[in-house]
Amino acid sequence: MHLVAAYAHLTQVVLAAAETVGKGHELAGVQAVLAALPARLLADRVVTGDALLATRALCRQIVRKGGTISSS
Repeated sequence: MHLVAAYAHLTQVVLAAAETVGKGHELAGVQAVLAALPARLLADRVVTGDALLATRALCRQIVRKGGTISSS
């Protein structure tokens, strides 16, 4: 089992999580987690992640909910 999660560093709380089919399928999990998060939790927040998050579709989804993307 593989999980993708949205984690709030300041409060140390997992905001949302999604199980993926397996390694290499994390993109679907990220999309599910973003869809589950209410916009108020992303508003004025920086979303960090690896290169997987650097797709235009995911960046647009994050920005539409009020967040900012920063991938490493």
